[in-house]
Amino acid sequence: MKRPPPAAPRAAASAGLLLAAGLALPGAPPRARAAELTPEQRKAMVEEHYRRAFDQVKKGDYGRALRHWESILELDPTQKSPKALIEEGRRKVGDQTRDQERQVYDRIDRGEYRKAYEGLLALLDRDPSHPGYLALTGRLERVSGILPEAGQGAGHWRVVRTALGAYLGRTEDLKLAYDGLRHARDLAPEDPKVKTLLEDFEGLHREVVQANRVTPGMKLLEYKQFIVLGHIYDGKYPQAIEICHEVLALEPEDILTLKRMGSSYYAMGQKARAREIWARAIKLSPADAQLKSFLAKVASSSASDSVLPEGPSKGGATAEPGPASPEAGPAGARP
Repeated sequence: MKRPPPAAPRAAASAGLLLAAGLALPGAPPRARAAELTPEQRKAMVEEHYRRAFDQVKKGDYGRALRHWESILELDPTQKSPKALIEEGRRKVGDQTRDQERQVYDRIDRGEYRKAYEGLLALLDRDPSHPGYLALTGRLERVSGILPEAGQGAGHWRVVRTALGAYLGRTEDLKLAYDGLRHARDLAPEDPKVKTLLEDFEGLHREVVQANRVTPGMKLLEYKQFIVLGHIYDGKYPQAIEICHEVLALEPEDILTLKRMGSSYYAMGQKARAREIWARAIKLSPADAQLKSFLAKVASSSASDSVLPEGPSKGGATAEPGPASPEAGPAGARP
């Protein structure tokens, strides 16, 4: 009678068959099936994954190697080497796909969402478990299904591109995305795609909606400009400036907002910054008499009053008052 082969070689032989059947490979539920393996089979499969990963590394195909290292962890979470190998492999894949990734984000910036989605799928094929790609895939799939392309037009489409750039771009800014979609809706209330994009966002990000409510009946920019006035009334100039930045992220050439931002800096004693903001505004509106007045005032200010005093001067008034009204510039001028 022939003696049966040793357990380890038999397990190793079966490992190749199990792998060929798809067990413990991406797309299969390896953790669930791993429970069905004997310890010998599990060990043999881990070794087989290491061998195949090494073969892929020799070929320069780090994407496929990543899949094997990830499968090792799914079979045996106590393994330490795969974690470092995955990190290094992901860097290698990133080096190989850097141009493709840049193209995806460039397409997002241009409003080419369907093309960006197709490019992202190609990246996922190289690195199927990349956390950034996986997170972006769901969003980009939904957006491109609603709006394949935003085009290069001005008006509300420019604002849509700003909003979706904040939603899908390299640096996530959900508040700016929500502000942008609402402002686009205000600019084009009859556009069905903008309406659908906004509704989809609100359904997915209820916490953002709750934290950024607008007074009913007011448009977004109207509301934000109202809040700026309130902060100026209360002498809360940093808060006013913060909201001005939010408006300018959507409408970079909004003259009124630039005036108020400059006034807030002036009231804080930051006259160089105020001058910079007003100079930016007057390039957009060269005939604006109020801006000319503001710039003339700040140019004539002496070094002694370059910073607001902490308390009242003789007579009970500050030597260099901030805005005398919510819309004031230097010395109480009104934009």
